[in-house]
Parts: sequence; C-alpha cells; structure tokens
Amino acid sequence: MTDILHFTNIDNLPAILADGGLWSDADCTKAGKALIRSGDSSIKARRMATPIQSGVGMGGFVGDYVPFYYAPRSPMLYSISCGNVAGVSSSQDPIIYLIATAEDFAAPTFVVTDGNAGAGFTDHFGSRKDIATKVDWPLMGARIWRNTDEDGDRKRRRAAEFLVHKFVPWLRIRAVVTRTDTTQASVVALFKANKVKHRPAVTVDSDWYF
Repeated sequence: MTDILHFTNIDNLPAILADGGLWSDADCTKAGKALIRSGDSSIKARRMATPIQSGVGMGGFVGDYVPFYYAPRSPMLYSISCGNVAGVSSSQDPIIYLIATAEDFAAPTFVVTDGNAGAGFTDHFGSRKDIATKVDWPLMGARIWRNTDEDGDRKRRRAAEFLVHKFVPWLRIRAVVTRTDTTQASVVALFKANKVKHRPAVTVDSDWYF
C-alpha cells in the first residue's frame, strides 16, 4: 500500500469534519470556505491556472484536485518553518498530517505527478502503476532533499504529488500525525466534540517536521 500525506492547520479540522472530507482549493473558493492557509498564496493561485495535461485524470486544473505528498518534510513545510511564507505562521505545531492510501482511489479520479504539480515542466500520469516508476522513491526516503550542483532538480522531484479530483471523503483518512503531544490531544478532543464516528489513529512523530 502507498501512503499519501496531506498537511493542514488543525484549526481547519472542524470544517473538514463537518464537510465529511477535504475539498480542493478550487471548490473551497467557489463555496466561500475561509480555511487557514498552509501554503503560499501565490503558488496556490498559480496552481488554479495550471492545467492538468491532456488525457490525464479528470482534466481541469491542478487547483481542482486535493494534493497529497508521498513523504513528510516537504519543501513547502520547510519554507513555512523558515518563516518564508507570507501570512502563514512559522510554527509547525498547529500543522497536522492526514494520511490516506493511494490504492483507495480509482482512475480517472486521480493524477500522479513526478514533481511539484505547480511547476510547468512536471509531467502528469493517470495510472497507479506510474507511482512506482515516475516518483523518485530514493529521494522520498532521504532526509535532505535540497538541490545540488550535480542534481539541480531534487527539490521539485521531492514535491511529487498524488492529486485527487475535487473531494476526499473523511472515511479515506486512515491516520493523523502531529508534531506534539498537545496537538495530538487537541485532535482527539475535536473528534469527540464533533461526534466523529470515523476516528483514525492519531500519533506523534516530530521527525516528520523541521
């Protein structure tokens, strides 16, 4: 099974639970949902206008899909931790990972990318078989992913994505990971307060953060 990871601010969890899952950025915008950003607004805007390559997935634009990574400690999370994302706190404590499994989604509702989906030269694919061959798995397992003189494309490839069209049901989330015990307790409390029937295991793993 292939784990896929989506991170968001814990303050978005009540809305996610109320909606029964995760909506794409495009659908959130259409519905006027004011969620707390966990990414660069300019990058999100670019993704709204970046087309999915012809014949792949459900078409449309990258922003029409819910994004998942294949590994923690992504380039975007690093930028957040360094305070380089305008309007987003550098504190990683409120950030939680929602973990699903790629095999739970059927074609053509997903898109596999070999790098950052917002980059113009990233390629898009429509089969789960492409995950094994197009994703740089040795790089996914590396703790350090910065570009080097020998390989100036490492950062883009580390941000390879599994994109799910429009909506990911909460029932597809099989686990939650937090940075601290305090955030873990807050997630569990939100499950209880919102009377959630599907309660994925919530674990702490500070190694998933910077």
